Amino acid sequence: MEKSDLMKQKIDELSENQAKNLLLDLYMELDENDEIWFNEHLKHQLEWDTSTVHIVFGRTACLSLKQALDERVIAFPDVLSMGPIKALDTWKGMEARYAWFKENLHDTYNEFKKMKRKMMQSFRDLKRLTAEQDVVIWTCANSAERLGARIIMAALPQVHTIQLVDTYQGYRDIEQHDTPGFPRTTGEVAPELLSKMAQLPPTHLTAQQVTELKEEGKLWLMSEAKLHLFEAGELKAFDETILDDFILEHVADLQQGSYVKAAELLGDVYSTMRDYTGDTFLEYRVRSLIDQQKLSYKGDLSDMMLYEIKLAEPSDENVDELLQ
Repeated sequence: MEKSDLMKQKIDELSENQAKNLLLDLYMELDENDEIWFNEHLKHQLEWDTSTVHIVFGRTACLSLKQALDERVIAFPDVLSMGPIKALDTWKGMEARYAWFKENLHDTYNEFKKMKRKMMQSFRDLKRLTAEQDVVIWTCANSAERLGARIIMAALPQVHTIQLVDTYQGYRDIEQHDTPGFPRTTGEVAPELLSKMAQLPPTHLTAQQVTELKEEGKLWLMSEAKLHLFEAGELKAFDETILDDFILEHVADLQQGSYVKAAELLGDVYSTMRDYTGDTFLEYRVRSLIDQQKLSYKGDLSDMMLYEIKLAEPSDENVDELLQ
């Protein structure tokens, strides 16, 4: 039995009075920061009983949606197109994901621990949904949110209805014009537009669609891949090196015989990508290319703002080998 499941079993065995006493004992042991966290979660529990619950992906999207709507929002702040997703709805899978983060990605602003805690809380919140509640899942036309929706569907208990809001299409329905590639993520949509999208005719999933999406989600939760992207309109798993040549091409275009700032490169790569991985993953691939000696650099690799890169030049020894 997993650690989290064992703890849940022990808590379930407590009487109501024992549970209250345990909470009071824990509260007395909290320091100032923990007390703030405890009070936030107490408020979180007391506000839970709402008829409609919205699910959204990304930190910015969550803030915008909370501004747009006066209803409950469950946010999954992570970018689910990159990094391990196997068994992500379990304690073991979540630990594996953030262990990979710690090993490969730069936590410049010390956010990974907080993000992991939030992701785990959001999965717990999913399991608390009841058959009387309506669920609205907000997604945009990118692999991170579409994959997230499928994973959520796999973890979602029986609810009253499930509605999908496509913010990419919703933008076109409201603005009545097509801006190619916009929005790339729900986080790029202003709260005022999200509010209008919520008033569009709902698209409820049929029982068959729910079953199909749940099955897809279960399959994705078995994926060993570290990168998931759209190809020809279909969500697929890829080796994490698939974007390396694309990155090298952009370095060649930008460097003009000199070094190019890593942050500038990442902005250029991001702006021309059709899909969404987040810049943290792209920066990880830049450092991997440096490790492979395909790129050279100067500066401090601890932060993308502190170093510059260019295509690595072959050493004299390598040149001799090429001439033989």
